[in-house]
Amino acid sequence: MAVEYQNLSEAGTASATEITIPVPAGFSAGDLLIVFITKDDDVLINEHGDWTTLHRIVSGTGCAIYCAWRIAEVGDTGWTWTGDSEAYYGAILRFTGHDPNVPINISDVAVATNNAPTAPDVLTTRDGCMIFQAFGADDDDVPYTVPGAPFSEKFNDSYTTTGAAGGCWLQSSKGQTGTGVFGMNAAEEWGAVTVAIQQTVAPTPTTLSTGDWLSTAGTSATGNGNITNTGGENCDKRGIVYDTVSRGDPGNTAPADSDYANYEEETDSFGTGVFSRSLTGLTRDATHYYRAYAHNSAGYAYGIETSVVPAKGFGNTARSYLDIQDADDRILGSVFTCSEAGTAENIIMSIFTGGANDKRKCAIYKHSDLSLVGVTEEHVSDNTTGWRTFSFSAPKPVLEATDYILVSWCEQSSPTFPSTTYLDGNGPDPGNQGRYQALNYNGFPDPLVPDAHEDRKYHIGLAYTDIAVTSIPTVTII
Repeated sequence: MAVEYQNLSEAGTASATEITIPVPAGFSAGDLLIVFITKDDDVLINEHGDWTTLHRIVSGTGCAIYCAWRIAEVGDTGWTWTGDSEAYYGAILRFTGHDPNVPINISDVAVATNNAPTAPDVLTTRDGCMIFQAFGADDDDVPYTVPGAPFSEKFNDSYTTTGAAGGCWLQSSKGQTGTGVFGMNAAEEWGAVTVAIQQTVAPTPTTLSTGDWLSTAGTSATGNGNITNTGGENCDKRGIVYDTVSRGDPGNTAPADSDYANYEEETDSFGTGVFSRSLTGLTRDATHYYRAYAHNSAGYAYGIETSVVPAKGFGNTARSYLDIQDADDRILGSVFTCSEAGTAENIIMSIFTGGANDKRKCAIYKHSDLSLVGVTEEHVSDNTTGWRTFSFSAPKPVLEATDYILVSWCEQSSPTFPSTTYLDGNGPDPGNQGRYQALNYNGFPDPLVPDAHEDRKYHIGLAYTDIAVTSIPTVTII
């Protein structure tokens, strides 16, 4: 919505200690009001508590000016500004279409003594600013000359020994406004302002990406998204749509009305950052297609579609009862049950920040004899919170239907940014499920020698696939 000038109200007094200016006619709550007052002499005009001061200054010994703004409210009638006993002239201008949260983009003031009052040049940072330029002087020889087009004069008047002129114009593109040069018949002391009023910017659709799929079991999983740009206001919805059939980008369409068969959504006020949703009812060994999405008042936006075949898995990826544990030079993990034989594909781990160069890797130990079964790749941290996937290299570990300990190990790069790991806290007693060994970061020991058994259930899980069946060779008897 473009900023628009609506109207103004004016007032003047002679040899008085105050000036009262009424609110412009026809105002509505939420309108932007700009006041400009000039006074004869070198005593500052007192500020008003209902207004936000932009400029309050004197020029030499003959002129004082005051400029401020206010968002109009129901019940406004007018305001009185005070000072010493002198001549005053003032005007309140009313605007609409401004940014209601930050209406002023930039402003500046200049003072001098000559016959060419000059409102200063300012650099605006948003397209479509309304530029208000005005001056006040120790002079009453009106009318004053005003800047040329596109400047539109709104007031040009005096009251006994002081006078002012001002107006506005719409700057289509951000950048330098240029000066606004007025003119008087003779050199006088003056003060001039330039105020850039910025327009309301309609929110744009959210920008986001679809993150890695974190498989936790054959029929359930966790899908990730990342809101990278909120579009000018926080999102009120975010989630994941998914299906067993590839679908086109739904565009500005609610997930329930999209072609995707399923979605998981949460509502609140969301800024940028990674989020995850638990997905259920998946078909084991079938390809699933999913997208992250988010919504603001401009509509819905979706990330790119990603596909995955859910693996089987075990561990703790629900992320309930959040707590954290320092992870530097500590092998941390928990005991979980693998219900069937398979081939380990990766370990997923939820971490909480850390240094930019933290090193971390994961491993799996057999619970019965604490023997090392397999070690994942090593990651160097990107200093962000969230789930990480640590893959096993070939030959990948072969699993039995038994209990395993899933662990992670970290080398912290900076004491300023301690690396920590998520675990359940203040929840159900995990029953001595945690394992802990303090050890300088190196190669995983074999066997594991835990320093302690703890009532801790870390946010860690393992995805696995069925063991490949080797075909029986065919022997031809001649």
